[in-house]
Amino acid sequence: MRRREPFLRRSQPAARCARTGLAFDPIDRVVIVANSNEDTPFLSLISSGPDRKILAKIPVPESGENLERSAYHAPSGMFYTVIPVMKSDPTKGLMAQTDPTSGKIVKLHEIERCHPHSLSIVSLTTIFMGCSLGHGSSPKPGGDMAVFDIPSAKVVSYGEGLGGNGGSDINLKLGQYYHSTTNAALFVVDIKTGQLAQKIVTPKDSRSLAVSQTNNRCLPGDNRQRRSVRRLPDGVRALERFTFRRKRIQRWRSSCCTLRVRWMR
Repeated sequence: MRRREPFLRRSQPAARCARTGLAFDPIDRVVIVANSNEDTPFLSLISSGPDRKILAKIPVPESGENLERSAYHAPSGMFYTVIPVMKSDPTKGLMAQTDPTSGKIVKLHEIERCHPHSLSIVSLTTIFMGCSLGHGSSPKPGGDMAVFDIPSAKVVSYGEGLGGNGGSDINLKLGQYYHSTTNAALFVVDIKTGQLAQKIVTPKDSRSLAVSQTNNRCLPGDNRQRRSVRRLPDGVRALERFTFRRKRIQRWRSSCCTLRVRWMR
């Protein structure tokens, strides 16, 4: 087994260090990073080769607030990045479609009835987005899930109450989509039907999420504790305390001043 090496390690003052929305293109070996805490938010494309070269800096002046999470769509070779608020029309959100080979945004998709904070590519043609209601003149917790059809480049349906400000992940083996929100809930959604399979109460600030494809565990967490949703033999999922050991799990922290991302070469 090849040894692990730090991919990116940077330390900067807190006001300018927020980097989120990482995704990896294994074909071109490019990482996309969202840089939100700038006068004009921008996306960075970084080579994962030995030189760690910054390939492109892509300004996104159309963003009204920040840039959120990204995902890689293998069939098209494109990155997709969700943007909660459109600057010219704050009632809408955006999703940027970026070509890693040209280093340019090829399309900014306007998203109706949705301020997207997360996305997961659940099939070759479908993206689930977590939409937040925490924007506008009367913000409130929670939100909906928007279903984006990639070939037609538009939202085709919504899952009422299945979104919110938080992170998402999928387990294709189980056919499930997971969304953890600051609305104190973890939603388990059936990918084929788009219907809620289970809702689990979580700590209010629990919005980070990771899924193990090996043992089928879903791991939401917050700054105070870590919890695990375990798949039991009878198919029921139970919420249990789960202690992370620093040496056994990778830590992805975009809210602190040092960003350390590791991947296996």
